[in-house]
Amino acid sequence: FGPNTSQHLIDSSKNLCKRRSSSRFSLSDNNKQNLRFRSPLLWWIIGCIMIPIMVTLVIISVLAVRSVHRDLLGLMKSEDAAFKEMHLNTINATTYLRSIFATEVLKKASLDLHLISRVAGWLLFGAIQRSDSFTE
Repeated sequence: FGPNTSQHLIDSSKNLCKRRSSSRFSLSDNNKQNLRFRSPLLWWIIGCIMIPIMVTLVIISVLAVRSVHRDLLGLMKSEDAAFKEMHLNTINATTYLRSIFATEVLKKASLDLHLISRVAGWLLFGAIQRSDSFTE
């Protein structure tokens, strides 16, 4: 661990480290970058390990997406038919309940109208004796 002391000269008077320059190992940053991508080990790793893994992942993803898409289309068709049936049942139930409500409202109104007409007939034609006073 630590720095490679064979490549550094230590100046004890100034307490500074100076790098030893070696002409055979000194490379510019551009040359180091080019050597990194020209390494045969790198290309073997990419060719033998990374490309098959990536191709396998892409194939699995495509097959999974196609399967989900096909299943989803079938599910949507069956759900569409179920939704239409449920919608028609809701419309039928709503119509039936509104007709029952209208029947009850009209039944109550017709009963009240019948009673009022009977009492009015009795009052008009003398079937009920009336007094001249309100309290009697």
